[in-house]
Amino acid sequence: MKKSTITLLAIAAATAIACGAAPADTTTSDAAPAADTTTQKSVTKTPSKPTTYGDGTYLVGEDLKPGTYRSAGAAEGMFQLCSWSIKTSDDQDARIVDIGTAGELTDRQRVKLKAGQAFETNGCAPWERAAG
Repeated sequence: MKKSTITLLAIAAATAIACGAAPADTTTSDAAPAADTTTQKSVTKTPSKPTTYGDGTYLVGEDLKPGTYRSAGAAEGMFQLCSWSIKTSDDQDARIVDIGTAGELTDRQRVKLKAGQAFETNGCAPWERAAG
């Protein structure tokens, strides 16, 4: 390296230091830059499905898992009437597989749901999946 180039680099480094910047690496090398060996893991949290289900229509296998569900009966309220139905699918023309009602707070309800069925409930205490 020529003396004038070294002098210019020294002046540039001194100026950078005086201005508050870190000195630049003025060394030269024919070696390739070191590879980045750090790895980063991306963690994506999947929202969990609810454990209880209230009024609404649910597609079994998508909205809730197939299995047996139970409710304590009618939800407390003005009318205290629990009604539910199981249909072959969520299509408008679906056939009703089972239907039930409960008019008492202690009239427990139990349903067995299969994948692809639609489960509709109204006025019932929350449904929860039975253990087992």
